[in-house]
Amino acid sequence: MAFEDLKAEFAIMLERVNDESEDRMELYERLRELLNETRAFGMQAPEDLKVLEKQLEAELFGTSATEDPAPDS
Repeated sequence: MAFEDLKAEFAIMLERVNDESEDRMELYERLRELLNETRAFGMQAPEDLKVLEKQLEAELFGTSATEDPAPDS
């Protein structure tokens, strides 16, 4: 996926976050996919999206949202 496509997908993702009726698990899974694609391109994942990922993990799986995020590889 090209960089511009990733940016568009992130924009759509952020709109979905604001839509409370959105399935949170589906949103989490798509966010993880997009972050992994970003990392695969060798780009730094946006910090706010890494925070969102951790918040969704805490909400869905009961993990601590304050745990250190996994390093970008």
